[in-house]
Amino acid sequence: MEPEGNNPPESVAACLQKSLDGGVIIALEVQPNSSRDAIICINPWRSRLQVSVKAQAQKGAANRAVKRIIAEHLNINQSAVTIIQGQTSRQKMLRIYGVEVGLVVERLTELLKEVQE
Repeated sequence: MEPEGNNPPESVAACLQKSLDGGVIIALEVQPNSSRDAIICINPWRSRLQVSVKAQAQKGAANRAVKRIIAEHLNINQSAVTIIQGQTSRQKMLRIYGVEVGLVVERLTELLKEVQE
């Protein structure tokens, strides 16, 4: 059995899919009111990227923080990130425009390896 938090790189692809219009859809789980803004790990049971945000889940603050964190880590403009499902839920689906799935997998894999070290 693998140690907790030790996700193999291929698990990143499990939370991603390519949309018909060329965007990338990411399934994620948000932990609002956290002590830090960060991408934490992949939840292997739910196949979702876990993201913690300092913002509270009020008036869209946590949603804006999630979009900012994803955009920063993927080195893209925040306007390219849209929440398409789960506006008021911890489980969300994001659509990202202008980035290939392979690049998203590569960047998130690198980031998660850094987090685990």
